[in-house]
Amino acid sequence: MLVQHKKTSNFFALKILDKAKIIKLKQVQHTLNEKRILQAIDFPFLIRLEYSFKNEVYLFLGLEYVSGGEMFSYLRRKGRFR
Repeated sequence: MLVQHKKTSNFFALKILDKAKIIKLKQVQHTLNEKRILQAIDFPFLIRLEYSFKNEVYLFLGLEYVSGGEMFSYLRRKGRFR
């Protein structure tokens, strides 16, 4: 989901994860690893995790916004890089 910070007007990609689904699909460790890796990296070709928070139902990851859509969708449409 594309969101905009009210004070700075910066855009972010908000990834919303359903905690119950994460548990049901046994993806807890995978999700924690994803968050830790995104927090730790600082590389120009990978998106940054700008912030994260949670409520009783969801986990929210505020990611650097990069226009153009998801790379996964692009690769599915175009095939692998050559």
